[in-house]
Amino acid sequence: MFDPACFRLDGATALVTGAGRGFGAGIALGLAQAGARVCLVDLDTPELAQTAARIGIVSIIFTNIDRDGTLTGPDVAGTERI
Repeated sequence: MFDPACFRLDGATALVTGAGRGFGAGIALGLAQAGARVCLVDLDTPELAQTAARIGIVSIIFTNIDRDGTLTGPDVAGTERI
């Protein structure tokens, strides 16, 4: 049987694409519960916000990276380099 206490990611950073629903949301939640700093990416802003709310603390939320590297999305002002 799997023991979650043996799987800790404290101090790690994870970037999860497709984090708004399904496998991506589940993976993001699991990584956050294991102690990782989770950065969520998805094109569906409302679903992404729901996943972020379930996790509680999210370092970066953005919905698009333009061809010139510009971040656009709901929390661009709060983004930081990871």
